[in-house]
Amino acid sequence: MRDSSSFSNFYLTPKTFALFWHWIGLFDSRMSLPIRQGKYFKHKLLNPKFGQHLATIKYRITVPHLFISHVYPDESRQSWSDGITQFVGTKALIDHFHADMHQRDEESTQFNPSLGTSEVVRYKSLHHVEVVLRGLHLRAMLGTFQDPVKKIVLPDPPEEGTSANKFRSNLPAAEPDSIWFDEDDFVELDWRSSNVPVVNLLRAAECPHFVYSKCPVEEQNAKVHQRTVFSKFGNEDTHNCYLGKEPCEVSLLVSDNVTLMLCIPHSFRTYTGEAR
Repeated sequence: MRDSSSFSNFYLTPKTFALFWHWIGLFDSRMSLPIRQGKYFKHKLLNPKFGQHLATIKYRITVPHLFISHVYPDESRQSWSDGITQFVGTKALIDHFHADMHQRDEESTQFNPSLGTSEVVRYKSLHHVEVVLRGLHLRAMLGTFQDPVKKIVLPDPPEEGTSANKFRSNLPAAEPDSIWFDEDDFVELDWRSSNVPVVNLLRAAECPHFVYSKCPVEEQNAKVHQRTVFSKFGNEDTHNCYLGKEPCEVSLLVSDNVTLMLCIPHSFRTYTGEAR
């Protein structure tokens, strides 16, 4: 067994996602951060804004030996009656993870029927994305914390239903020294327990090579949801790009401008039983 310190971790909680999409949405409009100010520049009545001149943003991530956890709190009436706090979700171990995401400035003309006028709307979309997972090991995960105070608030059990503790007792538990055991999987931005959880893991799937790709149409002017989208950017040679270098066997056209491709070659097996 390898030392858990040799692994990297992504903790994808609900509030982490909300914070990320709020941050990335800051680039949609003309950010208020002023530029070209100071004694070397002539004073202007209207100062140029940073977001107005930011045309593309490209993200590239490469991480070996990566754990990714994605959990949600289960605040059911039954868990309050049992005096526990539970988190339900998935956890993946990936031998090699890399992602390349391109965000660019786009504009479209939208018609306002109530005013009878058209306006140009500018935004920065994630128009091209590719995520490659090599050596994927996926587990369903249940984390349980003892929280006796909840029994005081809701002492009576529901009339129907099986106790969550009884269901959990039939699941294989991960040992605290396992590489899959990580208390930080259950830390939210505004919540953390001082107790040690019981972590149950079930093998869900394994795949040697998995690719997710979001591809835009090739045309510079494309119709999306009955509106024309235009962009002058997106094909700049700015970095060692990963896009378009992975073969895909299954292609699904989900809209006029986006194709999702999933690559699951050779073997895709499902498992039940003890955690690895």
